[in-house]
Amino acid sequence: MTPLPRLELNLLVTFEALMDEGSVAKAATRLNKTPSAVSHALARLRDQVDDPLMVMGVRCSHRLSQKA
Repeated sequence: MTPLPRLELNLLVTFEALMDEGSVAKAATRLNKTPSAVSHALARLRDQVDDPLMVMGVRCSHRLSQKA
């Protein structure tokens, strides 16, 4: 099993909110952040784990990537 890279743990809180809420705007509201900040946090997490994590599905819904 490949060890996980050192992660910024606050990014996992953002990712959880994104998965629960289903959109950047709703996650931002829940986290008291701007949508831009949430989007940038997701981009940093994607870079850290080298995976898209969330991919577009049917009708603009998001789903987890295979690796996630």
